Amino acid sequence: MAITNHRTYDAQAVKASGVALGGATRITIDHGYDAIARQRFNARQGNAVISRKGMFVRGSLSCLDVTKFLSVLTAAPEDADDYLTFYSKQDGLGVATYHGRNLLRPRYTSFGLTVPEPPAPSSMEIGFECLWIKADDSAATGFEEVDAPVTASESAVNALRTNPELVGPVIAATFDGDTIDHRDQFGLRLEFEVRRARNTDFAGPDSLVPVLSGVTWNLQHKSNQILTTPNRTLMEELLEADPGDLVVTLQKINGAANKTMTLHNAMFTGDPEEHAFDNYGNFNPNGECETVDSDGTTHRTLSTNPIIELA
Repeated sequence: MAITNHRTYDAQAVKASGVALGGATRITIDHGYDAIARQRFNARQGNAVISRKGMFVRGSLSCLDVTKFLSVLTAAPEDADDYLTFYSKQDGLGVATYHGRNLLRPRYTSFGLTVPEPPAPSSMEIGFECLWIKADDSAATGFEEVDAPVTASESAVNALRTNPELVGPVIAATFDGDTIDHRDQFGLRLEFEVRRARNTDFAGPDSLVPVLSGVTWNLQHKSNQILTTPNRTLMEELLEADPGDLVVTLQKINGAANKTMTLHNAMFTGDPEEHAFDNYGNFNPNGECETVDSDGTTHRTLSTNPIIELA
């Protein structure tokens, strides 16, 4: 008996909330139910009744186009662009036809940036969850309306492809005038508290509000000079410093200009150290950002009075 193949491979041509992203490396999608009730009765083994409620579609997007992360996270797209779309090749469709996925109204619930040691480029991962409300404000009734399969021609997919703007490694780092030399790696993570609600007429959430709850970072390096006034190490001084601007410069790789990232109200909160007997010592300070300035009134978000700036 002949086997019909329907494998998909080579995901590409990603567009998130109207922002074209290049260099996609992985996309995950999870379908399921938030509440599952199991009932066993009459002294019989196993679950006689299993009830499911609260459908969801969640996932993550990993790519190398890291300089666009603020555009994605702060996007307020029109209905026509309020999707996460991507395309893949699929066995059985022919060489000129692509299998695509149209994910409805993604709301971004987590973000992580990794700037590794050279020569590898920076990468990011964005988590998302989909709303179950369509452009006409009616309810999506099933998974297939929230994560809709589509097909596209090769020419259409070619038109959607974009090259990523590759950056990394860290070539400079300062904190309120103090220079941190011999940088190895940098990481940034945004955490969100997700408020979700589901109208009784909806199979999944009709409201998703990601609220920024934390901005954390780490900067691995090999420099920890001893200061004389007072007599302490640089990392000891930084750990006792008031919140300030952490400025990190990322080197261009493929023709893009160097990028400078500024984290406002950054505060060092820890400094794990490793002192090897046969190699250089490693310092991996980490910290967080306050969202209210020292004036006590200026509140920072990702868009208004931005807590992170990329130029």
